Amino acid sequence: MGEVSPAVLPNIEDSLAKCALRDSLSIIYRLETKFKRAYDREESKRVCNVMSINALNEKIEKQLEKLNQLKAQKQAIEAREKKKISEQQRKEETRKKILIGSMMLKKMEDEAEKIKILAELNKYLTEDRDRKLFNMLPVKDENETNNLTSNL
Repeated sequence: MGEVSPAVLPNIEDSLAKCALRDSLSIIYRLETKFKRAYDREESKRVCNVMSINALNEKIEKQLEKLNQLKAQKQAIEAREKKKISEQQRKEETRKKILIGSMMLKKMEDEAEKIKILAELNKYLTEDRDRKLFNMLPVKDENETNNLTSNL
């Protein structure tokens, strides 16, 4: 039983060759499958990265929009506060003028003080409508009166 006939040898060689070819093809198929899976994983990662980059860009855009809205709100608040401060300053300035005016009117109850104050007002007031409040002549009439008295 130990010897093989020469007629059987080509069949054995063919069988061995077929087995070797089948094994080689099997190995090649397995390698191709592994390579394809690895490639698919890498491609999947790239797609995920692109998707995640797009998602991040969308998040950035939303955050920028929100930031712009918050900046606009801040500016509106600052403008309201500035207006409120300005109005308060204007009210305080008006109140000061009223108080000073009240004090001056009180002083004008004394006839000597009244003459001094009206003389100062005569120099200070340049608008005819303001001068009229104190029964003073309009500016040009006052200048003509002063010129006539200085020529005498």
